[in-house]
Amino acid sequence: MRGLSTFLALSLFATTLSASLMAVSVRAQTIQVAALSDIDFGQTTPTIGTLRRRLGLCVAMETPGAYRVSARGTGPGGEFALKGGVAPLPFGVRFSDRRNGRGRVLPAMVELAGFQSRLPLRRSGCRRLNALLTISLPGAALAAAAAGRYSGSLLVTVSPE
Repeated sequence: MRGLSTFLALSLFATTLSASLMAVSVRAQTIQVAALSDIDFGQTTPTIGTLRRRLGLCVAMETPGAYRVSARGTGPGGEFALKGGVAPLPFGVRFSDRRNGRGRVLPAMVELAGFQSRLPLRRSGCRRLNALLTISLPGAALAAAAAGRYSGSLLVTVSPE
């Protein structure tokens, strides 16, 4: 078991985004989110500092326009936290409606408005990445975490405004 205490295996599994529908006028607006995948932080030394992973996404709408985003984690009360050690390992989430944007902090269980999609939804679906999801594991939380394998899920909901 020598050396195991200096590494953390961190994964954020089953990162899923779901699109919801909302009535706009007489007709429902359709929104599609694509390019989803799991985010794996791999093994790390707890003293390495804040770890960030970015996931490019495609958000397309039947009629391009504004949308809202909310997120829920698997921590207590929907908080963003990975499970697996003695205590949950908190993480942060940012969302940007630009592929290379810094984005806005996305608090757990809070819906943020004002994101824009300029991509029309076509029969072939999303064609290019135009949004960014960033997951951050703070260095202080990593330094305080017990050795072990951590994992969790994140549900992000995107809905038209």
